[in-house]
Amino acid sequence: MCDALARNLPKPLQVILANCIAHGRRRFVEVAHVFPEECRYVLETLGEVYKNDALCWERELRRGASPLSPSPQPPLMEKLASWITNNLQSAS
Repeated sequence: MCDALARNLPKPLQVILANCIAHGRRRFVEVAHVFPEECRYVLETLGEVYKNDALCWERELRRGASPLSPSPQPPLMEKLASWITNNLQSAS
């Protein structure tokens, strides 16, 4: 994982790249005035991700405590990735 600066990428990209979510979120904030509906969906979903992360920290999941109850819905990031993919495909 790295931030989104091009100079931080390995030259022959032989890895699966995961940019920092905070930097990605910032890009949506920067263009929200141009794409208000789309950015609102992404930013609200990321807000839920951050909320869940804070809840996990509170419940000390990272130190081995009981996990949250499983949800019947797909995880938020998978749902967001699907939404982004569908919107990119319909825009082209």
